[in-house]
Amino acid sequence: MKCILRLRILLCLATAFGSVTSFSVCPHNLLDKDVSGSSTDYLSYRLPKEVIPIKYSLYLDNDMRNFTYFGSVSIYLKVVETTDTVVVHSDGLRILEEEVDLYRVKTVNELQIPYIREPIMCQVYDPERQFYVIKTEKELEPNEYVLSIKFLGEIRDDVFGFYRSFYVENGEKKWMAVTQFSPTYARRAFPCMDEPHLKAVFQLSIRSSVYNLTVTSNTKAVYRTPCNCYKENSETSLFGRVGSSSVNTLNASLVPRAEARLTIQASPVRTARKGPHDS
Repeated sequence: MKCILRLRILLCLATAFGSVTSFSVCPHNLLDKDVSGSSTDYLSYRLPKEVIPIKYSLYLDNDMRNFTYFGSVSIYLKVVETTDTVVVHSDGLRILEEEVDLYRVKTVNELQIPYIREPIMCQVYDPERQFYVIKTEKELEPNEYVLSIKFLGEIRDDVFGFYRSFYVENGEKKWMAVTQFSPTYARRAFPCMDEPHLKAVFQLSIRSSVYNLTVTSNTKAVYRTPCNCYKENSETSLFGRVGSSSVNTLNASLVPRAEARLTIQASPVRTARKGPHDS
């Protein structure tokens, strides 16, 4: 509970979401070298090939009263070649450096269990390439890992990433929040490997501060749980898994219950067909 309250305080204080170029002591030449392993300018904007995503577990705790949110994402990764660098995309988010952890994973009865913490040497943000670079103290051998990141974000007033819109009913503004991740705007909503060819499984849960909102995503909600623990009139929705997909196909919306089928910004909310790997 204390941790949640601390994060809520951080969320309230975070009024600016500007880029930060460095967070801890890192080698001065960390960003001078091409982390993608390419000497071609175009390819230098591509993520390194040594690490690929397997699965995302994403939680968004939204506050529609001030259009901010706290997020937590666990990215299950496969290291295919030895490396000491993990790179994800991030654009306009405030990543909580002390809440970034990397664990080696072992699989027991088809469950992926984090069991060895990999010490992180430093973390650096590259605003030009929108790279969040995590350098480990020792090299990561080929294996599966999980990268856990907590962050703060803003429900924006444009039409990219995770944004807000409204309509007027009987003189009253009705607010809603929707996503637009295509082609490469998922990085504006949560840290991720935002390249279309990098497919992964997704598990999404969303908490909203306003109980009269309907929350939808690609798949049906597994459950919806009301909660008055620390945020009045809130509800958490956990959605079924989205089978292996590009990150830009993930979508979510929070709209007033009477308008749950509303088409927003001429882009209807998409619902994915249930795949063979979906629960």
